[in-house]
Amino acid sequence: MSPRRFWSPTQQHHPRRRRHPRLLCSYINRHPHPLPLRYINAQPAMAAPTGYAAAPLRGLALPLLLLSAVILLALAPSSSTAAAAAARACTYTLRVKTSCASPAPRSSDAVSVAFGDAYRNEAHAPRLPTSGGRALERCGTDTFRVPGPCGYGVCYLYLRRDGRDGWAPEWVQVVQPGPRAPAAATFYFGDPLPDGVWYGHDRCPKAKGKAAGADDGEHPAAATTDDAPLASNFTGMKPPIQPQP
Repeated sequence: MSPRRFWSPTQQHHPRRRRHPRLLCSYINRHPHPLPLRYINAQPAMAAPTGYAAAPLRGLALPLLLLSAVILLALAPSSSTAAAAAARACTYTLRVKTSCASPAPRSSDAVSVAFGDAYRNEAHAPRLPTSGGRALERCGTDTFRVPGPCGYGVCYLYLRRDGRDGWAPEWVQVVQPGPRAPAAATFYFGDPLPDGVWYGHDRCPKAKGKAAGADDGEHPAAATTDDAPLASNFTGMKPPIQPQP
């Protein structure tokens, strides 16, 4: 009986003895000895040299730092944004003419005013200053400054009077500053204002789908709300008086 001959790495196989790839698994199970290099598809990975394992982390440090700086700058309020917001704030000039038929020679009533445009840009003065001067005097004209958001043309104005004097305005004019020339809008009254309600004019364009029978044009109106009025709160209400031409 001849001794069994074992395979060695240096032994060259005959081409007829090549194993088919599909038989590779069964060949490994039946022959636990090492395989030729041509049957090994994957070679063991070589260990990285010492000192190169932390190189990728060091390379990511700078991009992460730059990304954090960009996020912080985006979250912080920029000076350009603050300047744009300040540019949208306007100071309106309000001229109030007190009627010569006002009951009191000099009214001490608390008078509030609210006005704005059709895009809900509204300015509101809780109380016009009357103490220490000749404000709201019969037949007199007073000028006030009212801050508020810049709008696109004042089309409504409402007044509210609280007191016992029965103050009566003749007209109120709002002058809005503009890039070229100030725009003025005048609203006429003439009779004493009702006590404790918002009363004024609404000349804003009406919606296309409003109820039939509502007339277009200027609508003085009244409301019993304590908040600053908006034009939508008074749409369609009939005026107790007609404005002067």
